[in-house]
Order: sequence, then structure tokens, then C-alpha cells
Amino acid sequence: MKSHMRPLTWDQIIVIAMSLIGLSFKLTPPPPKSRELASPSQIIDLGCLDSQAPEKLFFQKQSQIRFKGRLCSDQPSGRFHSSLKIVNLSSGKTGVVFIQEQDRQFLTTELPLISGNNSIQIEWQDSFTDTKKIRTAQVFNEPI
Repeated sequence: MKSHMRPLTWDQIIVIAMSLIGLSFKLTPPPPKSRELASPSQIIDLGCLDSQAPEKLFFQKQSQIRFKGRLCSDQPSGRFHSSLKIVNLSSGKTGVVFIQEQDRQFLTTELPLISGNNSIQIEWQDSFTDTKKIRTAQVFNEPI
């Protein structure tokens, strides 16, 4: 008994190949979704607020930023926890500040930035001298 198989045409070969390729994509599980950060912001460490450091210039490529820093002097913290404020003077936006009193450190929530230069002001009450202290930083934002 003779088999009557005809050779496949190029059109048939292409259709079969495309079907097999499509089937292989359906059988392969999708890659796991990467977990993204809750916030695309970057954290900038301002260091010791009460040092006599010159104003710092930072560069950023996102629309918001977070800051952290600390008081480093040996003076008691006093009203540091209630008086610390951070403001983007270029936009008028204020950040929320979280204080860790025992370490005299702080961390802010995301502070919105405008395109270009952002003048950031950090203000607190020095409990030892009872004077208002101000530190500034410049953040140049070049959005992605």
C-alpha cells in the first residue's frame, strides 16, 4: 500500500510555522511583573543641619524628592521635633517631616519639584539659644 502524501507548499509551511510559533508564546508563562517602588523619589541626605556647611547643590531627574538629615551638636534637642519645617521656596510646597527624636534624625515625605532650580529651605528652632535656624539647599530638577 502506497501512501499518497503530497509535499507541502511554501504557503502551507509558513502557516504551520506561524501557528507553532504563536502556540509556543501562549504556552510560555508571562515574565513576573517587577515590583515598582511606591514612590519614584530619591532621598537626599543633608547631613548635619547644625554644621556650618555651605549651601549644597543637588541634581534630580524626578518630579519629587525626599530629604533626610540630623542635628549633630551635643545640645539637647528641645523643640527640634515640633519646629522643623521644610519648604520648596520655588513652588511654595511644604513637606511633611518625620522625626526620630532619640537619634535627632528626620526624614520627609515626597516634596514636589518644579522643572529647573528649586530652592529648599529647612527651618527649626534651636532650643539652646532659642533662635530660628535656617539651612538651604538647591535642587536642579531635569525631568526625564
